[in-house]
Amino acid sequence: MTKLSRILCVLTIFGLGANSAAANWGEWRYSEAIDPMSDEDTSMALMAISGEGYIAVRCDGSSDYSIIVSVGEYVGGDRQPVSYRVDDQAAVNAGNWGLSTDSTLVFAPDRMKSEILKKLMSGQKIIFQITDFRGSKPYSEFPLSGSSDAINQLACI
Repeated sequence: MTKLSRILCVLTIFGLGANSAAANWGEWRYSEAIDPMSDEDTSMALMAISGEGYIAVRCDGSSDYSIIVSVGEYVGGDRQPVSYRVDDQAAVNAGNWGLSTDSTLVFAPDRMKSEILKKLMSGQKIIFQITDFRGSKPYSEFPLSGSSDAINQLACI
């Protein structure tokens, strides 16, 4: 599966496909969604770069959220080291983050979600780097213009 195919698959899974009723702000999108089995809020704010990955803030019910990052390729392992840099600030070694079952996405640990959310809503750009199973360090850079507008639409924030 190509990088773009994986991203399109994830967008569809999270309800951001062509039939989604989403509002756009710059490159960030907000998509309202309700889980059909539990009636829980699974809305999300997402910014994707074709072939390069994406970052998403997704509601996990009424009062919790996840921050999900993809650098657009397989990273492998159980938990992988993640670093990020906002604007011209020093890079932050964010420790090991949990991976999705297909090892292409990482999830911010609970202890870091609030800090990262604030940075997503206040910076101009953020770079995420994930050390993969080979020791390579793929990264993706995401513009943050419009992120605050999209994230503020989430009821879980």
